[in-house]
Amino acid sequence: MARATLVCIALSLLAFASAKGDEPVTEQLALEFRELTVPQEKLPADCHLRKVDRVESAFLPADTNPWITTDKASIAFIRVFIDPPVTRERMPQDEAQHKRWFEERAKGVEAAYVAIYEEPGAPEIGVYAVKYAVPIGDLQRRSLNKNSVLLTDKIAAVVWSDGDSKKGYNAVLSYLREIAKGHNEED
Repeated sequence: MARATLVCIALSLLAFASAKGDEPVTEQLALEFRELTVPQEKLPADCHLRKVDRVESAFLPADTNPWITTDKASIAFIRVFIDPPVTRERMPQDEAQHKRWFEERAKGVEAAYVAIYEEPGAPEIGVYAVKYAVPIGDLQRRSLNKNSVLLTDKIAAVVWSDGDSKKGYNAVLSYLREIAKGHNEED
């Protein structure tokens, strides 16, 4: 995603943040997302879940790692990476349009999940996931980012890395694909 687009998204989040409407994370949501956290034994020896009280991010107000949220602004931001807008229209330029755009991106999503891992050569390896309110249909499956993993009929995730090392990235992605395969075999 282009840097200019990320800057627009960040500015939009600031405009939208005043209307968060963050609902408490239920025990059920926590259980549904818990399996997305990769067990240490599935990671390379030098890769681990970042041990911080606050995930440093200019974009997300995460206060734990992993983090689950029902905050609409955060959901909208995370969804852009998993299920990008179908059209390549320019980001709205005024604050009211930004707010509406983000409200639209948050519709139909119950919660989002973020986990940040680190290893030498890859300062951050991340997992973004969203839980849709209803099962994902065929049309929506086709709109998922090509790097997204459909874990269940309602949960989709994407793995990203901002470094050169791919060991941790590949381990996290493989783990999520195992989860997806297990859920698909249950159906």
